Amino acid sequence: MVFSFGFLMIEAILLFSPQSSLILSTPRATKVKFHWILQTSAWIAALLGFAAIYYNKTLNNKPHFKSWHGIMGFSTVVLISLQSLQGVGVLYYKLPFVSKLKPRQMKQLHAVSGSLVFLVACITLGLGFYSNWFTKNAHFTVVYGSLLSCIALAGVVMGQVYTEYGLRKPGRT
Repeated sequence: MVFSFGFLMIEAILLFSPQSSLILSTPRATKVKFHWILQTSAWIAALLGFAAIYYNKTLNNKPHFKSWHGIMGFSTVVLISLQSLQGVGVLYYKLPFVSKLKPRQMKQLHAVSGSLVFLVACITLGLGFYSNWFTKNAHFTVVYGSLLSCIALAGVVMGQVYTEYGLRKPGRT
């Protein structure tokens, strides 16, 4: 589940990257459609993974949310759910109850908050690499390689959003 969640999420975000999009030459509307399909799939994978872990801990009479990884995992699922709702607002910005922000501002807020949610997801994954189970069952090079991969992916996403929205001159769309 973690792999599918992470893969879907990073692919959905990188659809908009001019350097690494899988569908580089397609119109933005098509990229948006693929983005929400992949992100919805990632959200479902996150919910299923969370439910499976919760159920397994309940079956084995283990405590819930006792580790940093568990607490951050729950927080990540909540943030991803909120971010998904915000994405629906960006997609359907004309609905009267959605937002008082302009569509451009909503897109920018969605991109920035989405990159922060992705960063939290990477931190959660990184904390999982230091769990007792993972450190006992994986070679230290796998632990540190996995951690470096998370840091690299978070850097790519944060850089993409900053390039798209942070380097713009005021008044430019």
